Amino acid sequence: MFRRILAGLLATALAVPSLALAEGCGQCEEEACPRFSLRLEAIGLKRSTPEDRVLATEQAAGGLPPSATVLDATDFGQEFEYGGRLALGYRMSHTMSLELAAYGTTPSEQNKSRNGADTLDTPFAVNGITNNLALPVGFQGASDFQRNEFVEVGFDSSTWSVETNMWNELCAPHSSICARVGGGLRFIELDEDLDYFVDDAVAGAGDDSSFTVDNMLKNRLFGLQVGGGVWAHPTHTLAIGVEAKVGAYANWMERDSNLVRGDGLVGVDEEGSAIGFATVFEVSAETRWDITPNIGLVAGYRFVQVNGAALATENLQFNLSDPGEYQDIRADGSVYWHGPFVGAEFRF
Repeated sequence: MFRRILAGLLATALAVPSLALAEGCGQCEEEACPRFSLRLEAIGLKRSTPEDRVLATEQAAGGLPPSATVLDATDFGQEFEYGGRLALGYRMSHTMSLELAAYGTTPSEQNKSRNGADTLDTPFAVNGITNNLALPVGFQGASDFQRNEFVEVGFDSSTWSVETNMWNELCAPHSSICARVGGGLRFIELDEDLDYFVDDAVAGAGDDSSFTVDNMLKNRLFGLQVGGGVWAHPTHTLAIGVEAKVGAYANWMERDSNLVRGDGLVGVDEEGSAIGFATVFEVSAETRWDITPNIGLVAGYRFVQVNGAALATENLQFNLSDPGEYQDIRADGSVYWHGPFVGAEFRF
């Protein structure tokens, strides 16, 4: 089916009469401008490495301090995740156009584990004392959270975005430099999950000697953005450009945290929500080569940064004396993605 759709697009684009292009700028004459455009991109995005946060330590010989860090949030160096971007355009006039665009990638999923001889500690126990006064009786103090034989930490992260913009093109006749400015609405979702599996006996035992901690954060950003771009046309068919956008967003955040022992005893099961303020900055650079007046090949690099996010590594609550504190959400995190893209643009 995808092949039939692509073949139809190619046939339509090739069937459109050749467009009269303005000299040097690649801009069509008004009476011959295509009304619609479709851009398909294959994208790769790599998330920034989480901020430094100790997740597990190993006791020194004899159980005396200092302890060595064996798992840290910075161990979760991210790899490229791949996905796609779709952009639909409609030209309202010679200079004004509407755009609807969306992108997403596969989730990033990583697991790190360490083994020890009853020497692994988690930050849920401080100086040998676990602040678990508000937990069920079955949790037996520091012994549940210290001197473990196996610790595994998982970190998952995913994001996607959809936006609509109106653009005004600024191209002087016979100029080799073109620009556009505009703005619109955008929605971004960022989900993260940091989870522990800790076993005091044998890895994977699943009884009362083990416990799990799940810490799930959702960020839903909605707001306004403005932006602009500049393109140079060194030849009639080649364009090189840079575009940037910046926006202000309301961030609806949700948190779901739980602490469960291997035999099913629930220690913490808390949910929380909050509304905050976030900003988003995006910049991209690209090259477009028009192989026909109606088909162009594109390649470039994109950078997106979100400030004011609730991140899983910065919202792991180690103080178990008041499980209700899990409802609090820290929303001052900063995260960015970057990566290449390649694709094709069809104009008809």
